[in-house]
Amino acid sequence: MLHKIEVSSEIRESGLGTKVIDIICDFADRYDVKIYLTPSDLLGSDLKRLIGFYERFGFRFIDTMDMCREPMSKV
Repeated sequence: MLHKIEVSSEIRESGLGTKVIDIICDFADRYDVKIYLTPSDLLGSDLKRLIGFYERFGFRFIDTMDMCREPMSKV
């Protein structure tokens, strides 16, 4: 279980967060694993922007707070 991912404000927009999520999603796809997360603004991120970031990777809301990403086949 991964508790949190935080990219400091000094290096946001550098692509680091995208690289980390790409690696996690690739692993989940390879092993057919769902990923669950709860986006939060507690670490200073803009919540709406953070949700959009996760949606780009295929995460969808499963209730009012939590998101899930189903494994994607590599066809």
